[in-house]
Amino acid sequence: MLGKTTCVACNKWTEELDAWDSPYEGVKVAKILLDQPGLGRFKIAQPWVSQVDMLPFNVIFIDGEVVKQWAGGGISRLENRLQRFMS
Repeated sequence: MLGKTTCVACNKWTEELDAWDSPYEGVKVAKILLDQPGLGRFKIAQPWVSQVDMLPFNVIFIDGEVVKQWAGGGISRLENRLQRFMS
């Protein structure tokens, strides 16, 4: 999940993710705050980040490759997208 420290929707989505018990083994959730220093290597490796214009922004990676991206929160949306890749 990409967000910023001052983003109210990002903080709400973080709370939902923290309380979520993934039904899929091996799924890990990471939060990257775009307004924090030290993201140079990530931004170079993932040039699409510079085009993100809506937060929170979610990305599913499988084996280091981006397979799905979308803006906004919602556990049901996350689970629907994960289901496509985990079944």
